[in-house]
Amino acid sequence: MFYCKLLDLPKIPEHFVQEILTQEPGEVLRDYPGWVHTKEGGQVMSARNPFYYTSNELEQWLKENIAPEYNDVGVRYAHYEPGTTTAGVHTDQTRRYVLQYLIKTGNGQLKFWQEKGQPAVRDGRYTPNNYDSLELLESFDLPEGVWVLLNTNILHSVEGLNSDRISVQVSLNQLPSFGNITVDFNI
Repeated sequence: MFYCKLLDLPKIPEHFVQEILTQEPGEVLRDYPGWVHTKEGGQVMSARNPFYYTSNELEQWLKENIAPEYNDVGVRYAHYEPGTTTAGVHTDQTRRYVLQYLIKTGNGQLKFWQEKGQPAVRDGRYTPNNYDSLELLESFDLPEGVWVLLNTNILHSVEGLNSDRISVQVSLNQLPSFGNITVDFNI
């Protein structure tokens, strides 16, 4: 079992990154409104996390350079607002793994959790409502501009957001094969 792996894959060309940073997001592929969690006896609201379509040009580049087969690709925004410092604990709804390329970290930390009395690997579409029922498994400060493979069937969240978190994401249901790509397990 792994939580996430740092991958030595080609960087997204800068002109695509600048397009994402300077243009308004396009059409929403899937929208995930924030939801309320109980944490340390109080309530916290998670950030809204819409998943937008990418440009056709970026999608073609991803297909040619990163993953020729995938469920979907898009740009994920965790929209920070005061009081929404988390992209709340969940397993993903539409995928088992994701290749993620952070454009802006939002100063958030990726955390993996296990619900007390439950296995670490869970079915998709699960959202516990109470942080107090969770045990922290691992935390990662992921860098911008690097590809990371995440196991999204393990409860995970992003904590400590203080600005928007923006990433390009490639959704997968099977572990990809990258040939001779170096994988760093110690991130």
